[in-house]
Amino acid sequence: MTTVKTYASEVQADLDKSLLEAAGIKAFLPDEYSAVIGYGAVVGPLRLQVQDTDAEKARNILEENMGSGPLSNDFIPSESAPESVQDYENLPPIRPIILLLLTLIILVFLAYLLRDQFQGLERLR
Repeated sequence: MTTVKTYASEVQADLDKSLLEAAGIKAFLPDEYSAVIGYGAVVGPLRLQVQDTDAEKARNILEENMGSGPLSNDFIPSESAPESVQDYENLPPIRPIILLLLTLIILVFLAYLLRDQFQGLERLR
């Protein structure tokens, strides 16, 4: 991995990471969670890293878009989507599984409550 740029701002680091990923370059922020646990820039700057083979291309993209907002109209993204997007497309739908699990939990809970009530009725006999 090669560090192509360092940042004091997590927002700017995320923006540049998104810019590289839109260009088809897989980018990483190995220090991104230091801010979440409360250390932030105290530990050091955030590093934006890419694969060694993509380092020069990433530096060129970052330099061309330095201080700019959205991508220019003549920007042409790569033909293939980043691997992370392709990975998510192949995942099974999770919502039905979660609904099924919640339904089962509720049914077990209701069965437990009703069991206690039926035992109370049998004691009255």
